[in-house]
Amino acid sequence: MSKKKDIWDKISADLRSKLPSSEFEIWFRPLAVEKLDPDLVILRAPNKFVGNWIIEKYLTEIKKAFSRITKHSPSIYLTYEGSSRTGVAFPQGTSTGDYPIQRLNPSLTFESFVAGKCNEFAYSSALSIAKDRLNPYNPFYIYSSPGLGKTHLLNAIGNYRAATDPHCLVKYVSADTFTSDLTYAIRSDSVNEFRAEYGTLDLFLFDDMHLLEFREKSQEEFLVIFDKLHKNQKQIVITATEPPQNLKNIDRRLKSRVSGGLISELLVPDTGMRIEILKRRLQEDHINMADDVLFFLANYSSDIKTLVKNLIKITNYASVSDSNV
Repeated sequence: MSKKKDIWDKISADLRSKLPSSEFEIWFRPLAVEKLDPDLVILRAPNKFVGNWIIEKYLTEIKKAFSRITKHSPSIYLTYEGSSRTGVAFPQGTSTGDYPIQRLNPSLTFESFVAGKCNEFAYSSALSIAKDRLNPYNPFYIYSSPGLGKTHLLNAIGNYRAATDPHCLVKYVSADTFTSDLTYAIRSDSVNEFRAEYGTLDLFLFDDMHLLEFREKSQEEFLVIFDKLHKNQKQIVITATEPPQNLKNIDRRLKSRVSGGLISELLVPDTGMRIEILKRRLQEDHINMADDVLFFLANYSSDIKTLVKNLIKITNYASVSDSNV
């Protein structure tokens, strides 16, 4: 058995012990290892859907597993079958110290976002912010129920700015990752470096602010970073599941700060728009699907993430069984 396979088998076993068996079988069983070094890991997914879903939902767990098993914290990339070149689904970008400047998903762009009545204001505001570094909407706060496109818009802003202004320092981070990075910084006596990196940003994209509840130290650090960036007229974009005033167990000063700019809500898309979202995802990977199947999926859930997850399951099954859908 090769050393690479031996390590990946241990990583897989670790992940299997942490995840429901059905999730592991669907998302991790199809993965293959292309490269496995202390500083770099490249995994290959069966298609772009699976690669992007793993990046969005499981990247933190994969990094934790590598840290537990190998005692290293490598950069992790996903490629996918059928790409014309090494199809990197998740470039981590440049870095300073131990904290990556970019954690953007390159597939989440304005072009791949399906806009409609339920999200038109948030979409147009996000696009305006991405295009104009001197816009007055700071911070920009987006809220909605889970799975309606908040993370997509955050990444779209970051991807647009990074593509059009290569000197712009962009960072996308979730509340959970922010807390994990801060915990690491405290334990490694590198809080000053942690603060310094955030303080250099031109665009700060913060996902799932509601998950900072009860995390007093994380809230304190976020407030320090927010104040510095806002004072220096650097753009801040935040998402959460509730409007600021409804956030529970969040410092009132922080709620006041994030209420001081533009606030926009994403509403639930209707059936027609959900079908359009599914069609867009299929078109990106050149996959055909019968209209009645699309209609069934669109009526199964109003949660976009659930729709896409079910779509991936069906396309994966069709691929493995060599059948049409």
